[in-house]
Amino acid sequence: MQDNLPAFTNVNSLETPTALYTVGKNIKFWDMTERTWLKGKITSITQCEGYFVSVTISHQNFRKKREVHINREDWLDTKPD
Repeated sequence: MQDNLPAFTNVNSLETPTALYTVGKNIKFWDMTERTWLKGKITSITQCEGYFVSVTISHQNFRKKREVHINREDWLDTKPD
């Protein structure tokens, strides 16, 4: 028996009760390895039936381009200073 699970889809923007996320938007995110907030640009957003699943953020750290996948909305801050 196979259950029909809802599909994860990539979207260009997603509004949640706490924020509006848009591909290309600069955002602050919590980095577990550095234990600090870093800034980066959203490169992709994944949703499932209209709900937040994850974002992929590109950023530069120690002069190297890096990419991070964030699966928790509370690790994101849409108001970078």
